[in-house]
Amino acid sequence: AALDYARDLENPSTDVLQAGHQFRQQTDRMESNLPDRRAKVLADVTRAVLEEMSQGGRHLIKSGIRLFDEAIGGYEPGCLYVPAGRPSMGKSAYLCQQLDGIAIQQKIPVGVLLLEGTDKSIVRRLATRYCGFSVEDIRLGNAHRDLVAKALAIVEKAPLEIDDSPCSLDRLESRITRLVLNGAQIIFVDYLQRVRDYRPRVTAMETITAISGTLKDLAKQLNVPIVALSQLSREPDKRSSWEKRPIMSDLRGSGDLEQDADAIFFLFRPEYYHLSQYPDGVSTANLTEVHIAKSRDGVIRTGDDAVVLYHRLKYSAYYSSRGEFENGEPVAVRV
Repeated sequence: AALDYARDLENPSTDVLQAGHQFRQQTDRMESNLPDRRAKVLADVTRAVLEEMSQGGRHLIKSGIRLFDEAIGGYEPGCLYVPAGRPSMGKSAYLCQQLDGIAIQQKIPVGVLLLEGTDKSIVRRLATRYCGFSVEDIRLGNAHRDLVAKALAIVEKAPLEIDDSPCSLDRLESRITRLVLNGAQIIFVDYLQRVRDYRPRVTAMETITAISGTLKDLAKQLNVPIVALSQLSREPDKRSSWEKRPIMSDLRGSGDLEQDADAIFFLFRPEYYHLSQYPDGVSTANLTEVHIAKSRDGVIRTGDDAVVLYHRLKYSAYYSSRGEFENGEPVAVRV
């Protein structure tokens, strides 16, 4: 029909309006003969839902932190997750905890687009969990070489690919797609604001809008969870006492991130702000609050209802209970 229409237009004696009308009639007839694609798609979706139920529910990737997994359910393919926090709240430790729990412990292939730090810095952090030496000790060569070598051997076996070269907005899609084509079942981006935008006369807000939209589209197209770490604005630092807890408006580009993300959660360490005790007298030492400000399919947990985890930031480790925390020394230290 399209070729006939083009030939008619090339004929000088053709009535253009009449040719256009005939072309529309032909395409309408062709469309009416097509199968009902919408009904077919819905049938596929309903079948997939039933299959999920028979297999025990949705395919979710667990982090390995019990309380955290109970709160968000796990990372779901096609969804965008945004963990955020001010500096020194433990975002890098959180990232390494996830990499350990998913890639090392569960052997699930993970891809990391590392825009802050280097691949060596991540490997050192992961090694601390299995040798008991600090990142600084390993970096300066002050750690026991044999113990570090054993820890690195554990890390080396993980299905983990780290891309630590700089990334611009126009290359974001190809870089993440390559990680997925290489086998990654979940993608981490550290961190969102480090993606460069070289378009002229573009505001920071417009850049965040483009980045978050691209990440959400990629998560759906590639059918993988994408976890994009984000910085918060300085607003929490300007508030007093427990009002320093992050809120949605503290998220840079919050409007578009809130729209695109399936889940947003904030990391907050009361101890960092010299909030040494909760109002009931409980110590905040070694505690991190995870405020779930948005969860498309889950519950909101903010303020006093936030998820509270114990941490050993020296080893980039988080725990769901005091018992786990007290027994949470790296393996090499315990044996």
